[in-house]
Amino acid sequence: MCRLTAVSAQEWIPVDEVISNPAVSLADPEIDEVDNRVAWQLGPNFLVNGLLLVADVDADNGDFLDPLTGVPISEGGAGLVIDSDLVERDITGNGPEWALGLDGGQILYSKYNENMEPSLARARFDGQDWVTELLSSGQNRFTPEGSKDVDDDAPRAAYFGLVAGGADVRLAVRILDLWFTERLAPMRTRGGNFLPDESAFLTTGDQGEGPQQVFLFDYDVDKLDQITFDFGSKEQSPEPWYAPELGGGLVMLVVARLQNEAVARVYRRPDPADNLTWQRMVDIRSPNPDKPFVGAARPFVWEGRSYIVFLAEPTADMTGPGGEVWIAGLTRNPFTRFYRKVSEDDDGNQVRFDPETFITTNGPIIYYSQATGGVIVQRRAQTGITPGFEFP
Repeated sequence: MCRLTAVSAQEWIPVDEVISNPAVSLADPEIDEVDNRVAWQLGPNFLVNGLLLVADVDADNGDFLDPLTGVPISEGGAGLVIDSDLVERDITGNGPEWALGLDGGQILYSKYNENMEPSLARARFDGQDWVTELLSSGQNRFTPEGSKDVDDDAPRAAYFGLVAGGADVRLAVRILDLWFTERLAPMRTRGGNFLPDESAFLTTGDQGEGPQQVFLFDYDVDKLDQITFDFGSKEQSPEPWYAPELGGGLVMLVVARLQNEAVARVYRRPDPADNLTWQRMVDIRSPNPDKPFVGAARPFVWEGRSYIVFLAEPTADMTGPGGEVWIAGLTRNPFTRFYRKVSEDDDGNQVRFDPETFITTNGPIIYYSQATGGVIVQRRAQTGITPGFEFP
């Protein structure tokens, strides 16, 4: 299989550095790009209870800053602990997430209540202090994901909850402050993301036959519709966004697992939207033939163009060492597509995961987690995509 790149790894020298305390794990941070804050979970382990921490983010360079002193965490600063008793990530599969709305960002997370039941919790900054609380009727619910519409006066959360009787776990959606708005998906699915500006949620699941596919959960009418029907098992949470290249049309990205590789597959919502089958646009493959499994793919937009950040992994399980962090453009033609490896070369012993994008005043950067010697550090990789960047 031929893989040509417009910008090769040799033409771009990665600028990739540790930005966390190398002695303290900092895994899977989540960014609120509206208020420039970051949240993450530490533990629980034999040293600490499950802690929720926050820090500020430098809008110019992406440093994580001690919210009390302004000192970068890499230079001795620390995150602010705002809650405890968080549920193990081994159980939830994810750490804290942000919900955005008219009142700013809220941190959503899974916390044990007084009966040791995993429960929905949130933290809000009131202008002076962080206020934390368990959500009403949030017991036996976990792994919340928040909506991201900044003009929303009623932010929502999607999460997993036990069906009555505790026999099954289902995806559920509710308005944060109104427990009675909860709606359960009619079949078992995995995680996902809200469609921007709509009462719908994208997720993945299967109906017992064929590969796992993408579904759209219209929770206002309790309807779950399959929207992809093509080859390849859909392996991650679908990521929707408005693509400038398509006149602001709505598209989504999901990883599709094939026989000997995994690809980042982009679909476009049909017009009219009542046609349920989304149209496959492009498969973005790994440019490294020795690492053909794409994982953790996510989109970002900068100066009117869409890009994809992803991991290129050597094995199908995508959990071992040897992964690389890449970015790619959304060009349909693979022979002219922009690719750039942004992670530094290593000795193959590091495990990399959870790439995240942050748009600084100087352009997008990539954060990712790296496990080395029992400690998870947070790294920042430059993309070289700066104001006025000329797309190849």
